[in-house]
Amino acid sequence: MGCGCHEWHDTAVIGDWLVGLGGNLVHPVPVREWATTAGIWEPGHYERLNHYELTALIMAAGRTIECTHALSAITYADQRVGLSNGVHRWAVASELGIERVPVNMRYEAPEPAWTYVPGIE
Repeated sequence: MGCGCHEWHDTAVIGDWLVGLGGNLVHPVPVREWATTAGIWEPGHYERLNHYELTALIMAAGRTIECTHALSAITYADQRVGLSNGVHRWAVASELGIERVPVNMRYEAPEPAWTYVPGIE
């Protein structure tokens, strides 16, 4: 399973990635921990679908996460990976035993994007 438009990652490995407040790594915790302790299905936390509805949609799609609903993540310069969007999809995929899911992965530049050029200010 795969496509040419996304990276595909093991669901178990994604569980070890980090998630933080606002999609960045402020007070990061592993995705697996966040999904089980942060009350992600409580009203007000996730406004789109409840657990039952999201599970039904993934089941109807053939027990897969389609590319149009890929998770979003970033690999930071220090090689940590942060999941910025998709904790709920990951949680359901993990519960259903889905082994791999599509991820829209961004990579943080290892050096500052701005380079000093003498004479240009």
